[in-house]
Amino acid sequence: MKRKWIQRLTVLVVTLMATGVYSSNLNNVDAASYNPNREYAVAEFKNMANIRWKPTKNLVIYGWTYSKSDFYKGMPYTQDFNTTYSSFVNRGTYVYLNGMNDYYLSYRGNSDVGNDCSTAVAQAWQFKYASLKYNGDIDTSNYLDCAQKGYESAYHLKTVGGYKMGNQNTDGFCNNTNDMNQYYKKLQKGDCLLYYYYKGDKLCKHVVLVVSVSSSGVTIMDQIGRKSGDTNSSWRHSKTYTWAQLKSGNYVPIYCTDLK
Repeated sequence: MKRKWIQRLTVLVVTLMATGVYSSNLNNVDAASYNPNREYAVAEFKNMANIRWKPTKNLVIYGWTYSKSDFYKGMPYTQDFNTTYSSFVNRGTYVYLNGMNDYYLSYRGNSDVGNDCSTAVAQAWQFKYASLKYNGDIDTSNYLDCAQKGYESAYHLKTVGGYKMGNQNTDGFCNNTNDMNQYYKKLQKGDCLLYYYYKGDKLCKHVVLVVSVSSSGVTIMDQIGRKSGDTNSSWRHSKTYTWAQLKSGNYVPIYCTDLK
């Protein structure tokens, strides 16, 4: 068993080095808390968020123009398609500049490409090291269904801490629960957070992935759209929330049971 664990850790390090998301922090991973499925899920999400690319022709993707003259960081945002990282990479060719450490993907495909907040999280979870069978059309409403019932079997979702919101949206649940920290403190790397509520007539909904957890909060990444993402990106690559900020933002925690 010990030899098998060491082999899996070695494969993880080699894979992350090859995809450019390896961190020396892995050298200090606590063997008791190490979870390869969660490590791979976060690595896959970072692959989608960090890939540097430029199109070979001007493209309009979900109302945003991607110029053939500009570089972009992270896969495009769209609610029309559910493109995986491997599929995106397969539509292009890597161009190397000034050696192997400086490169980008020359994207040769069309405008029918990209993903959104909910599909990006699901695609990270269904990476080959977890058994989730992602079948294309997961939506924030599926995460909401999980939060309201405590589980969502079609996509292997459960609530962190076992809460059930009933017919409430996330704002009602957060406002009516005195101690949301009891759930937030159980979050682990690779879990997600959902908000889903109405502000007047406007529906506010979003899903983010937890990439690290501290004693007082979490750091997340998300596929959020060109207006809210980082420069020349539809992704936020690092946003930290305290437990109080999660509650005020009406976030509830959910996990994929395949990550264990």
